[in-house]
Amino acid sequence: MSLNWSTEKVKYFKDHPDELWTKVNEGKPGEHEDVNVETKSLIFGSMALGVGSITYKSAPDYYARWKFFEKYDNFHLYSVWDGEVTTYTYLTPQVVVKHFGLGTNVSTESESVWVKRIAKQYIQDHARHYRDNLVSENEIKAFLRKAKQEFEDSFNNPEKIGE
Repeated sequence: MSLNWSTEKVKYFKDHPDELWTKVNEGKPGEHEDVNVETKSLIFGSMALGVGSITYKSAPDYYARWKFFEKYDNFHLYSVWDGEVTTYTYLTPQVVVKHFGLGTNVSTESESVWVKRIAKQYIQDHARHYRDNLVSENEIKAFLRKAKQEFEDSFNNPEKIGE
C-alpha cells in the first residue's frame, strides 16, 4: 500500500503556504519541487511511530515515540552534509505543534500494541545483530512516560527541556 499524506488541515501551512514546498536541485538538471525536508521526515516517520496523524491529542505520543527512536536507533529529523561535516537536526515539541493537522493513511497503534511490537523487534534485532541496546516493554513504557512529560513541560517550563 502506498503512503498517502495531507497537509490540508495544517494551520501553519495555511498561514505560510510558501514553506510547504522546496526546490530540489535548483538550477540543475532534474530540478523539481518536493515537500520540505522537515515535513517529509514527519510523514515517513509516522510509519515507524504507528501514529497516523498529528493532533493535539496524539502529539505527545508522536513526540515520545520519535524520541525513543532518536535514543535507540539514531533517528534524526534530517541531516545536512556541508562537504566536511554532517549536522543533525532533532525533533522538538515546537516542530510537532507546527505540524498539527498533518495526516497520513498510517494506522494508529495504541501505546501497548506499539510497545509490544517494538520490544519484539528489538529482541529479534538483538539476536541477529548482538545489539547492546536491548530494551524491555517496561523500559520502553517508562521512556515514553518521561518523553511525554518532556513534551508537556516544553510549553510550561521551556528551560527544563533535556534535563
